[in-house]
Amino acid sequence: MSLALEQSVEYLSALIYIAAEVVVLFYVAPAWRRLRHRFLALIAIASALGLYTTIADYTIGRKPWSDEQYYWYWIGRQAVSAVCMICYASGVYLMVRHLLRAHVERRPVFEEAM
Repeated sequence: MSLALEQSVEYLSALIYIAAEVVVLFYVAPAWRRLRHRFLALIAIASALGLYTTIADYTIGRKPWSDEQYYWYWIGRQAVSAVCMICYASGVYLMVRHLLRAHVERRPVFEEAM
C-alpha cells in the first residue's frame, strides 16, 4: 500500500472516531442533565476522554520528542485510554442493569429527575 493511501486511511479512521465521540457526547450530555442517571454521566465522561485521546494522537502525539518525553506521554495517554474504557464499560453495565430492573418491575424505563 502506498504511503499516501495509508495516511489517508489513518486520517479517515481518526475522523470517524472523532465524529462518533462527538455524536455520543452531544446526545448523552443533555440526557444526563435531564435524567441524572449515573450511567449517562459515565458514558459522557468516556466520550470526552475518547475524543481527547484521538485528538491528542494526531496533534501532540506527533510532536518530535525525546525518548523519555514520549515515554511519559505514552504512559499518560494509555492511562487516559484505560479510564475511558472503564467508564464506557461501567456506563453500559449500569444502563443495562437499569433497563433490566425497569423491565422486571414493569415501570417506566426513564423518569425525569426532580
